[in-house]
Amino acid sequence: KALDYRERKAVEWFYGLNGNAKRTCEAIARDLNFSRQRVSQILEVAERKLLRHARTYGRSELIGVN
Repeated sequence: KALDYRERKAVEWFYGLNGNAKRTCEAIARDLNFSRQRVSQILEVAERKLLRHARTYGRSELIGVN
């Protein structure tokens, strides 16, 4: 997987993916027991990882399409 658990959850919640409602960094911070700033950092790292993964493996691999 391109992202670890906390990165994946933060991205899913922030962008409202996989049936989740969009959430703010503050709401995510409460659930993950981090500061709002730490959630922002996690999202930034996750986005860089996803971009790197997409460039390396292609977008279809990133979203699971064969």
